Amino acid sequence: GGVQALTGKKKYDSSFDLLTVSALSAHTLRREHGATALLRPSAVVVCESADFLLNLDKADKKNFCEKIGWMGRGLGCRQEEGRERVGGGTHLNVPLPLHRLVYDQDKAGEIVKKWEGRTSTCR
Repeated sequence: GGVQALTGKKKYDSSFDLLTVSALSAHTLRREHGATALLRPSAVVVCESADFLLNLDKADKKNFCEKIGWMGRGLGCRQEEGRERVGGGTHLNVPLPLHRLVYDQDKAGEIVKKWEGRTSTCR
């Protein structure tokens, strides 16, 4: 399911202004899954942060956040600074931490080229 189920289907090409991904599905942002084929020329990709994954320590959560940005750059997205906290996000009314990646088709090639030129420990 998810992103992989939609990629490769013509009717979904360039159809989404917003793509939302849970923390447990963040791996679908990896470049090889082809999420950019689904995005409109100026789209936003939102990914839940790892703040509420219980089995991660602070270092793991930091690494997870860095990987979200890294995967986003692989798609040609720029990451907005910081994380957005959306009110009323959980059943306890705790704000939900989200990463916002902004896709701009005109600038995506430049972002990906820089991403490809760097070696990253996030792979």
